[in-house]
Amino acid sequence: MPVDNHRDRSSESTDAGEPEPNRSVQPTPARRRRRFVTRRNAIVSGIAIGIGVVVIILVAFIGYRLGFLDRYIAGQVQDTLSKYG
Repeated sequence: MPVDNHRDRSSESTDAGEPEPNRSVQPTPARRRRRFVTRRNAIVSGIAIGIGVVVIILVAFIGYRLGFLDRYIAGQVQDTLSKYG
């Protein structure tokens, strides 16, 4: 087993939880806030947008090939012409 010979023995001599009287207690420095727009987030967003565009194009192409788009447009034209008589 490895032995830790570099332990700070000064902390063992004081009571638990109380700082030594000759040491000043410094507050921890405030952490910098992490930015929301990072390179990683931009790459992930770009990939997600690209996949979304591909899916939309694929659905539109399948709708066109199966005739859904033609029937929708024909129905809109018939409704418009029926309004005019």
